[in-house]
Parts: sequence; C-alpha cells; structure tokens
Amino acid sequence: MHSFMSHKSGKEDLIKLIEDNDSITITANFELQQLNKMDIKKLVGAIKNNSHLETLSLNNCSLKSEDAILIVEAVMKNKHLTKVDIEIFENDSANFKQIINEMNHHLSLNKIDKHSSAFNI
Repeated sequence: MHSFMSHKSGKEDLIKLIEDNDSITITANFELQQLNKMDIKKLVGAIKNNSHLETLSLNNCSLKSEDAILIVEAVMKNKHLTKVDIEIFENDSANFKQIINEMNHHLSLNKIDKHSSAFNI
C-alpha cells in the first residue's frame, strides 16, 4: 500500500492518480495546497469514481464553503473512503456543520463495511 503526499508542483499529479483510480494511492494529502476551481472540479469527479482511496486530507487548503460542500457531496457517493479531513470554522453555517456530520457518519459506515467484508471469506 502506498500513500502520496502532495507538494506544490504535485497537486495535479495527485489529482490525476485519483482520477485514474490508481490502486496504490490510498492516501491523498493536499494540506497547505491552494485548490482552484478546476482542481476542485477534477477532484470531485475523481472522488466519486475512485475505489482505492481511503484517506483524503484537505486541511489548510483555504477551501470556500461551496467548494467544501461539493467535495463532501462527492465523498457521500464514495463507498471506499474511510477518513476525510476538511476544516470547519466557528463562523461556518450550522447547515455546513450538519453536512460534515453526515459525511462523517457515512465514512464510519464505510469503515464498518470494509472491516466486515475483510472477515467474509
């Protein structure tokens, strides 16, 4: 298993690995990366269709709440991710915080499904 840490010139490469459903890329770390609208659009599509990515970190990415919501909606359609880190700020709306809570519940169910299927032989 392999994790990929993004660096300033590598965010496009990391998004491409996620888009390509690369089987050894199970962790994607975009921390401290500025994601533009095109990055968000590609990442959202990639998340929906990726079956290997387990962990996604988007802390300190200066995401706008509307971009974070798009990402969360994509995560909710993915049955393989088990951990997603997105910043929540005090001034974020209650609705946004509720969406994050729903995402975290979805991720916990994915984790349970993954562990239970590992025991099914």
